[in-house]
Amino acid sequence: MKITINVVYRAFAFASFAPSPQARAVDPRPLKSTIFLNPRVLMGFAVYATGFFLSVAPMSGVAAEDDVAAELSPSWVPTGSLFTARTRHTATLLPNGKVLVAGGNNGPALSGAELYDPATGTWTATGSLGTARERHTATLLPNGKVLVAGGAISLDGFLSSAELYDPASGTWTATGSLLTARSFHTATLLPNCKVLVAGGNNGPVLSSAELYDLGLGFDPGWQPLLTMVTPLIVQGSELTASGSRFQGISEASGGNVQNSSSNYPLVQLLNLANEQTLLLPVDAMTGWSDSSFTSTPITVMTTTSSGFPIGYALVTVFTNGIPSQSQFVLAAAPTPSPTPTPTATATATSTPRRQ
Repeated sequence: MKITINVVYRAFAFASFAPSPQARAVDPRPLKSTIFLNPRVLMGFAVYATGFFLSVAPMSGVAAEDDVAAELSPSWVPTGSLFTARTRHTATLLPNGKVLVAGGNNGPALSGAELYDPATGTWTATGSLGTARERHTATLLPNGKVLVAGGAISLDGFLSSAELYDPASGTWTATGSLLTARSFHTATLLPNCKVLVAGGNNGPVLSSAELYDLGLGFDPGWQPLLTMVTPLIVQGSELTASGSRFQGISEASGGNVQNSSSNYPLVQLLNLANEQTLLLPVDAMTGWSDSSFTSTPITVMTTTSSGFPIGYALVTVFTNGIPSQSQFVLAAAPTPSPTPTPTATATATSTPRRQ
């Protein structure tokens, strides 16, 4: 097996694997990996190689390709092996820094799950899935639980069932099933806390999509806190917001090829009269932080132009689908400058002299 390393960002390294033609003939599917905040740790394991399973792929000997690579001098070091070799599993970064690996395949589909602790480099067993599955998705939800959906139990045994993993108890519970059984689909956490599942296959390739509604449940410690916003919005003004926890606690979705993580805030304006909404883009120059947000200039509706309606509105900050408490603002038309009132000026008149 030929292995190459590509450094793509100062803090992280990605690995690309190029199996031999014989290994590719055994299993042509891509590998999966999870990236830690520690740039020295990346896991890519459980691959087919001429019919055998490998549970760890430690690598080293990386050639620097540019100045950043030379500065990092990236290298690979071995770490603890999975208890069970597997492929087509999911790996999800949890808020506590551990990684949940669930399901997969090493001949039959697997129900087992394991937790990796980057602090010790070791794995521990955790509760098993209720249904063995591979080719599923795993999505970290705003309440801290992990949603595993769909997949397959065999080559053509496609699944519609879904389960929730609770890191606090290490157990799985069944939740609402997909409307359509599917595998190799995507799952994306939306700002409204719903999960969009799209595509995949269950024999034929699918074009359908569906939404999983978590409800309002989330960990209060993850909720963004909005303390102050610009009270008045006029034509061309920016909205500024301040508070805390504007940056997400963790990535939004499971760490595999279907991953779609984000940690930036979405700021929404909601007009109270007609419920029109507007998501505000962040100002590229001022930017945002964990405690502040500045939008681009806002277009307000006037008698001659369209835009956000005049009147009272609510501002809400969403971080990884979790809404803050809202604040009131007033969108107002610009006040026209008063037209000066002409004033009479005294003029001198001559009076004839009396003779």
